[in-house]
Amino acid sequence: MKGYLLLKEVPPHQAGRRLYQLQKIILLLLFLGGTGLSVVAQQRTITGRVMSADSALSGVTVNVKGTGTTTQTDENGRFSLSAAGNATLVFSSVGFSPREVSVNNRSAVDVQLDRTTSSMNEVVVVGYGTQRKVTVTGAVTAVKGAELDKSPTMNLSNSLAGRLPGITALQRTGEPGFDGSTIRIRGTNTLGESGPLIVIDGVPDRAGGIDRLNPADIENMSVLKDASAAIYGARAANGVILITTKQGRAGKPVVTYDFNKGWQQPTVVPEMSNAAQYAELLNEQRLFSDVPYQQWGAAWQALQNNGSYVRTDNGQVVNAIYSPQDQQKFRDGTNPLTHPNTDWYKAVFKDWSGQQQHSLQISGGSEAVRFLASANYQ
Repeated sequence: MKGYLLLKEVPPHQAGRRLYQLQKIILLLLFLGGTGLSVVAQQRTITGRVMSADSALSGVTVNVKGTGTTTQTDENGRFSLSAAGNATLVFSSVGFSPREVSVNNRSAVDVQLDRTTSSMNEVVVVGYGTQRKVTVTGAVTAVKGAELDKSPTMNLSNSLAGRLPGITALQRTGEPGFDGSTIRIRGTNTLGESGPLIVIDGVPDRAGGIDRLNPADIENMSVLKDASAAIYGARAANGVILITTKQGRAGKPVVTYDFNKGWQQPTVVPEMSNAAQYAELLNEQRLFSDVPYQQWGAAWQALQNNGSYVRTDNGQVVNAIYSPQDQQKFRDGTNPLTHPNTDWYKAVFKDWSGQQQHSLQISGGSEAVRFLASANYQ
């Protein structure tokens, strides 16, 4: 039995086309394989140690910036993670300043973090004296006078909004002299008086309260809540606000002057009725009070046309407060002395009004005698 192998001749132009397509496939596979190798080659294992000024730090969060890769240091301050050679590592821990370090193709990265102790060493005023914030265990929050100066308001109570947690400050009105806010600590606790106890330089319920204080005179302010306010007894049921004003310091006299200028504009200006409308409303009042509702339609037409109406049930004559002639004089303004049409709201109030505040403070003294004097005008 014989076998035969049949070979089919491929035209030259088709053979060249197939070879070209095969070359494209091979080049594509080589490119994809090379890209994968390049990506894998960029990732490396990075180890290191995080230290403070005197010891290793455990529990420090190490994050590859811009990615979700995160790890923490062990009890010896060491860490290990996988990152690219050009990545940036972010180190953060409570009580220390965060720090960013570039890898720069290194395999070992050692970092030292600096402590941030300024906030924990701040002195806060409590009911029985002062304490460092780090030793305070009660519900006490504080703000310095320099922070209050950043919001130039005409009233100190308005500066508390958004400054202290648990404080609610609602401005009652924009009327000059009565633009202070109603202060509540952790909401309204009773249907009666729910305002906090205000203690200024150790004096509770000082005349004028917080509204009469110049914001530039405040050294610091503390808010006592819950058990922290127990030293003041039942009067502190709604919380306590302790305010310490500035005192003179030894040294050359220092003069401080602040000036603030602003404008106020009402959100909604009510539209008042004119004199003719007012006269018509009074006539309607007479109609509703002296005429039965069954006769209102006919009575109103008579009052508008003749100025009087005779009731059909008892013959009583009901006269309009303002006759049709009076209403016409209000409309056309022919006699402004007897029939004025003045919009007193528009005459007294403006669409906007300016406000300004001047504050002058002088302080100084020696080790034996110190002084501070301030004046405020608005």
